Amino acid sequence: MNKQKGLGLIGLILIIGVLLLTAGGVGIVWERKVSQIPLPASPTIAPPLPTGTSPVPTQPSMSETLTLPSLPPITDATSNFQTIIGLKVCHFDPLVGTPSFPPELSMSYPPNTLGLHIIQLRGSIQDTWLSQIKNSGVEVLTYVPQNSYLVRMTPEQANLVRKFDFVRWVGVYHPGYRISPGLSGSSGKIPITVQIYDDGKDTGGTVDKTIKVIESLGGEFLSQGKVLYLVNARFKIFAPKIISVAQLNEAIWIERTGTPVLFSE
Repeated sequence: MNKQKGLGLIGLILIIGVLLLTAGGVGIVWERKVSQIPLPASPTIAPPLPTGTSPVPTQPSMSETLTLPSLPPITDATSNFQTIIGLKVCHFDPLVGTPSFPPELSMSYPPNTLGLHIIQLRGSIQDTWLSQIKNSGVEVLTYVPQNSYLVRMTPEQANLVRKFDFVRWVGVYHPGYRISPGLSGSSGKIPITVQIYDDGKDTGGTVDKTIKVIESLGGEFLSQGKVLYLVNARFKIFAPKIISVAQLNEAIWIERTGTPVLFSE
């Protein structure tokens, strides 16, 4: 009797052991199946950008190339030396037409936002004309051939200046005007010089903010030097990111480091 009880107890233990092993085995197989299911990637939330900037694109690969549009001259039989705006990027008579840029190389400014514009006058510059423009609150930065100025003003000020009888044309200084054609076709990480408008503030000013944004785009800051109202800041950056740099409100001209930094001729 005791022997039968012992055998029965051993049998019961064996049955329980089999059940436990079976349950454990199912658990392991299920775990493996779950671990093989790809989980969705966590969303990446970009930090807010300063006004007038564009979202930071993803990091490009070394093989990606910066491609810029080819811009033929825009003139007609009525155009002459005095009516053509001569930028390094293109030559155009604005009353005949202006260059057509893809969305990433064009921009517009929200109301009351200071931004870069070109003003073309109806003839050789006169002091009274320039004074009237400045008295409208417009900051005149530099001369642009022909009979034009690169200025900093709001859309409201631009509308006011358009009404002056000596003003021939007013237009936004688009990102497409700001990149040297010599950079087209570049790939990998390259050295560039960025001309940045300087508002004169050492900390928290236009230069400081622009450099920080370029660094957030992956730019490696190298050095800077002041020239009149500008700061020439030097970086190493992935070539396709240069478009994002040109979209920054205070970036005036971008060129490969080691070549003359000019945005007009």
